[in-house]
Amino acid sequence: VDEEDDPVNWVEQIYSALAPSRSIKQYLYTEETEERYEEAFIKVVGDLKAPIKHAHIPHFIENLLPNYTHRVSQRNVKEILHAFGRGENQKGKGVIVWSGIRKGLEDYKKRKADDETDVFIGNALNSASKVYKMWVRFISFVATYHFVMVPARICYAPWSSYLDAGALATDLPADFFTL
Repeated sequence: VDEEDDPVNWVEQIYSALAPSRSIKQYLYTEETEERYEEAFIKVVGDLKAPIKHAHIPHFIENLLPNYTHRVSQRNVKEILHAFGRGENQKGKGVIVWSGIRKGLEDYKKRKADDETDVFIGNALNSASKVYKMWVRFISFVATYHFVMVPARICYAPWSSYLDAGALATDLPADFFTL
């Protein structure tokens, strides 16, 4: 990629790095895009056996995503290399091979299918409820009490025995509430 293709001034560099609208990640796995991979690959390289070299990746992205309104940047090249890049060419820059694209799409479909079949039951309690919040605070207080008092009792032995009335008066209610 030529220097001219990179953002020109520092404002554009920051914007291209941070603007989510300039990312192509959300477009890489859509059904519409999936249908264009083979055609875009052949337009850039000529056949499915040759790899797309690093310098031709922006052209590949332009063919793959014709409705992408922004200029293809180095960020976009890195995103597609991260998704489908396999291997290195002689200059140490990534290349894209057709088998890498097929494998990347298959991996995405497998991950998506696994996510859809996972059974996840969320929290049945309303975390915004006052009762729930009070309960969490109370349990946190009891846990903090035990965190402080157990080492204090072991190290400093404030009571003459572990069955002392003062020790039981403070520990039994705390123990009861942790049940």
